[in-house]
Amino acid sequence: MSPESGNIVIESEPDRRVLETIRLAFGMRRLAFLAPDGNGLFELRALLGDGEKGDAREGGTVRDLGAAASVLSGGSPAVFNPQGVMPLRTPYSSNGVPSAGAMAVPFMGGVLWADRRDRPVSDVDFDGFVSMCALLEAASGNARDQLAQSRLVEYLSGILEGLRGVLTSVTEQECVGRLVGTAARQTGAVTGLAALLTGRDEATIVGGYGPEASGMLGATFDISSGLMSLAIRTGAAVPSGFRFSRRMRPVLGKGLDLAISENDGLIVHPMGPMDDPVGALLLAGGDFERPFTAHGVRTLCDCAALLLQRFRMQARMERDAMMDGLTGLYNRQAFIVRLSETFAFCKRHGHDLSLLMVDADRFKLVNDTYGHLVGDR
Repeated sequence: MSPESGNIVIESEPDRRVLETIRLAFGMRRLAFLAPDGNGLFELRALLGDGEKGDAREGGTVRDLGAAASVLSGGSPAVFNPQGVMPLRTPYSSNGVPSAGAMAVPFMGGVLWADRRDRPVSDVDFDGFVSMCALLEAASGNARDQLAQSRLVEYLSGILEGLRGVLTSVTEQECVGRLVGTAARQTGAVTGLAALLTGRDEATIVGGYGPEASGMLGATFDISSGLMSLAIRTGAAVPSGFRFSRRMRPVLGKGLDLAISENDGLIVHPMGPMDDPVGALLLAGGDFERPFTAHGVRTLCDCAALLLQRFRMQARMERDAMMDGLTGLYNRQAFIVRLSETFAFCKRHGHDLSLLMVDADRFKLVNDTYGHLVGDR
């Protein structure tokens, strides 16, 4: 983009195939790109998805951006999740469009809008959408010739397909596996490793790509030093030049390291923000100096981290609902569920079942004499 006479001029249009892949990757019904026309209004440059009566035509002038107007005036992306499916003022229709969720991002001087009817927009969807828009905007202005555009479309499509796989994962293992596989394939990496934090200075390899990675799965190592530690503690991809040097040892951490040669391509990217890290992704032996490669890896890592944090929060809530906070034992609800399951199993297989109940006599006397803190202990 370049300023001319006070207006923003679009130097390069986003490829429609990439926009359509974005729409499908995030499960959106419609996706619209609107750019300034130089006269204070907006032109509908692209409208993808199933059309309806009242929709504006591509190439037409749009006077009212609807809910998306706040995005341009504020300069920040936004989510619109009404209570249930309700009519929403969209930038491509003169009628209220029934929507369960929508999002809009400032994009190439205009705005990129997406909406759907079946479900609200989640924080993971939103973060991935914003990241992909930033990647596409940066890339579109730099792929000048047809060959570069073709390679860019191929790369972005691969990242988006991988992102869709990450976003639809239902377990931590599935999420990490898809993250490592997509990132390695799209960057041409020979080795990919995903390590999740299991302690303040400890991490475990939970996902891998390539021959060397297969023997490292499940390995735990100390990250009090090394590139992995640096990425996690700074929240930034390292090393800065994406090339390995012997002075960077250890790459992983104490007790475990990677076989890598001088000047080989290397990127270690954190998963999660600096104040709440989940782990890190390591890719070795690929071409990480190509434009926007690191940005694509960051998009994948950010979305995977959000999903992993959600899985852990859900598991923690489920565990807390079934556990006594003081003793860590199953609470009454969990006991009844487990007893019912066990009783049904024993009845089905003809096994005996015994139940033992233990009661501490006169325990109230301990609390009355020494206090509840002693009683709890």
